[in-house]
Amino acid sequence: TVAECVGRSGLEFLATEETRQQYRRDKARVFAGEGAVSRSQVRSKSGEVHWMEAHSSPFRTSDDRIDGLVAAMRIIDAEVMAEQDLDRRARTDDLTRLLNRKELMDRLGGLLAGGERDLAVLWCDIDRFKAVNDTLGHAAGDAVLRGLGDRIRGCLRTAADLGARI
Repeated sequence: TVAECVGRSGLEFLATEETRQQYRRDKARVFAGEGAVSRSQVRSKSGEVHWMEAHSSPFRTSDDRIDGLVAAMRIIDAEVMAEQDLDRRARTDDLTRLLNRKELMDRLGGLLAGGERDLAVLWCDIDRFKAVNDTLGHAAGDAVLRGLGDRIRGCLRTAADLGARI
């Protein structure tokens, strides 16, 4: 309710330390006379975490002195979920949920550029896979690829291990 919010700091509603730091930076910008647009994770009264977008501007008195801030906020959970899905789709193969070629090459390039010394790469090929699609159909071929993706992911030991469908 409004009564539960009045007199409380915006910091109390933020869900992470990162968003609290962003809030402090944005508040300083607004009190310096600039506007700010930010995204934050906020915690609801029930404890649920939501994404919120805030547009903040200085509140000026009639003599142009900054006396506070004005903010318009909205929950953007659906937008953030859609953006995260697009990001995931840009980096992974939809069928196997493994990294795609571009993401694999980018990550390998990053490891090599960072001077990674303990690096091993294993490339595999499915022999005569075309025969599966030709004789049993593409649905069966897709099932084989999904199963192979599950097995590869099952072999990855840490988040640093990479599995990809080239």
